[in-house]
Amino acid sequence: MKRAAQQAADAVDEAMSTKDFSGLSATIGGIIRHAALSALDPDGSRSGGQETKPAVPPQTAHPERFFAAPDGAEGKKILGIVGAALAVIFGLMTLGFGLLAAHVTSLMMPLAACFGAAAALGALLAVRGFRAGKKAERFRIYREMLLPRLYAGVKDLARAAGRTEAQAVEDLEGFCREGKIRQGHFDAAKSCFIASDELYLQYQAAAARDRERKEAEEAARKKEEQIAPEVRDILTKGEAYIETIRRANDEIGDPAISDKLDRMEETVRRIFSEVKSRPSLASRLGMFMNYYLPTTAKLVSAYAEMDRQGADGETVRRSKKEIADSLDSINDAFGKLLDGFFRDQAMDVSADIQVMKMMMKQEGLTKDDLGARA
Repeated sequence: MKRAAQQAADAVDEAMSTKDFSGLSATIGGIIRHAALSALDPDGSRSGGQETKPAVPPQTAHPERFFAAPDGAEGKKILGIVGAALAVIFGLMTLGFGLLAAHVTSLMMPLAACFGAAAALGALLAVRGFRAGKKAERFRIYREMLLPRLYAGVKDLARAAGRTEAQAVEDLEGFCREGKIRQGHFDAAKSCFIASDELYLQYQAAAARDRERKEAEEAARKKEEQIAPEVRDILTKGEAYIETIRRANDEIGDPAISDKLDRMEETVRRIFSEVKSRPSLASRLGMFMNYYLPTTAKLVSAYAEMDRQGADGETVRRSKKEIADSLDSINDAFGKLLDGFFRDQAMDVSADIQVMKMMMKQEGLTKDDLGARA
């Protein structure tokens, strides 16, 4: 077989050197078809086992319904101011009656104590009023930033409210517990807050897809790292041949030839893609890599060169026609080679189906058995 392939390669070299491509189509077609059929099943039996392949949220209607109405922050601040005023007034009165109790009569001590208690209550009212006012203001800010999208970055929320990110997380968790934010969730890193159960479910689904994608990419990367050096060398050379075909295709103006080269590039690319997924297939590419693909690259380069020179003599026309006819034979052969890659898979699938049907029949689950039971 190698001798025949070498003769085919020599025939191409001779045709290119003499510019006589007559009879080339028949020679190339016959040799490559024979080699492709041999590559599909070199020893007439199935080769090797089958490898296992590693196998913005939309807008929500009426977003205000996810929040309680904002409280009056100004009213709470006024309450704090009133409390502070009472604390000052009763504090001064406590001080005054305390001095009287100390220097005039001890009968003033109960009054001093009463005014002291009133001052303490005023101070407590002031603290709670101011805190409640600031909290209500932060809720208003968070609410406005979350509308209408119902999600926002925690960093942005914290910056707007004048809080640290940890304080903003604490605020939002508190508002959720209090029911002011009716549906609240953080992402896994607590870097984003989502105020809708529906959007959170969508986020979880998107996050799961992203994890699956990253896991698949990591698995593919590890698998690629495990590819043997000789297989990696085949894939590298394959990319170079694909680039040669594409470059020649870009230079050729004939749409019919371009269509043939498009088909060829796609087939060759799929061949190497399968080899990358199942490195054991590389053992079938000896003739393909050593003779047929290099020969094909020479042919398409020769056609592109003749096209580029613009010569229109009888010899050039005949040579270009021979190459064009050879491309049909090459495409057919390469297609059969690719189809052969799936033969083992198809046979395994067929065997699995037959076993499943047999088991279903034994369990009385086939259509005929169900009818008989009825």
